[in-house]
Amino acid sequence: MINNIINILLLCVFFAACKNETQVAKTPAAIKTPPTSQVIPAAKPAIQPVVKMDTVSVSTVEEIVENAKSNSVLVLQKGTYTLEKDLVYYMAKDERKIIDKKVVETRSIGGQLFFSGLTNFQINGKNGVEIVSKNPEAVPFFVIRGKNMKFSNLTIKKNIEGKADLCYITNSQEIEIDRFNIGGGGTYGMYISNVDNLMVSNSKISKSKTGIIRINQSRGIQFINSTFTNNVCTVPLINLYSSGSSVSFNNVTIIDNKKDPKSSFQNSDRLFAVNGNSIRLENCTIQNNKGYTSLGINQNFISRSQIEGVNY
Repeated sequence: MINNIINILLLCVFFAACKNETQVAKTPAAIKTPPTSQVIPAAKPAIQPVVKMDTVSVSTVEEIVENAKSNSVLVLQKGTYTLEKDLVYYMAKDERKIIDKKVVETRSIGGQLFFSGLTNFQINGKNGVEIVSKNPEAVPFFVIRGKNMKFSNLTIKKNIEGKADLCYITNSQEIEIDRFNIGGGGTYGMYISNVDNLMVSNSKISKSKTGIIRINQSRGIQFINSTFTNNVCTVPLINLYSSGSSVSFNNVTIIDNKKDPKSSFQNSDRLFAVNGNSIRLENCTIQNNKGYTSLGINQNFISRSQIEGVNY
C-alpha cells in the first residue's frame, strides 16, 4: 500500500516537471530593447521662419536707393524715375549710395539701378511708373547675386539710342518679373546669365535693335503670357548660347518683328538660336516676322502652337 502511494507521488512529480519543461520550451526568446536614452525619436518637419517684409512707399529715385534692402517691398508711386547719366545708383546688401561721377572717380556705370546681393526684395510699381535712363551705355535695370526677388508693373527704357541691354539679371536665384514693359533704346531687351528659376509673365519686349532676349547657362527660365513685338534685330530674336540652359515659352506671342536688312550675322534668319540648349514652346503664336525664314527649333519641342511664315 505504502509502495503504491509512493509510486503515485513520484508520477505526479514527473508529470509536473514535464509540464514546466514544455512551457519553457514554448516561451519565445526575450527581445532586447534599448534603454530609453538610446531610442531616437522621429524627426519633426522643419518649420520655415516667417520673413517680415517692410513695405515702403517711394516717389523718387533717391528714395528707391535709400530704402532698397533685403526683406523689404518698395511701392513706386506713379511717375517717371529718371536715371541721370553721371549718377551711379548703387544698392548692395550692406551699402546704399548715389555716386556722382563728376565728383568721385569710379568705373561704375551711371544711369542704372544696380541691385547687388539683395534677398527677399520686391519692387511694385503703380500704373504709369517709368524708369528711364539718360546713359546710352548703361543697363537701366541691373540685378546681380539676388535671391527671392520680384519686380512688377514697371516700364524700362532709355530716352536715347542705346549701346547696352535694358534689363540684365545675373548670378541670381528665384526671380519673378511680372507686367514689365521693356522697350526703347536697348540692344537686347533682356540678358539672363547664370540664373536659376526665373519667371517672366504678362510682359512685353519691343524696340530692341540687336535681339529680344539672350540667355547664358541658366536653368528653369519661363516666359508666360507675354508678347515680343516691333523689334528690328540683327541676330536671332531669341539667342541661347553657351550650354546648360533650359527655357520654356507658354502662351507667348512673337509677332510683327523684323530682321534688319543690313544684318550680316551668320544664321540671322532664324527666330531662335538654340545651340544645343533645352527649349520648349507651348500654346505660342508666331506670325509676320519679316526676314526670318527658319524657326530654329525641332518640332518635337513644340506643342499646340500656331506658327506661320517660317520653316522648321
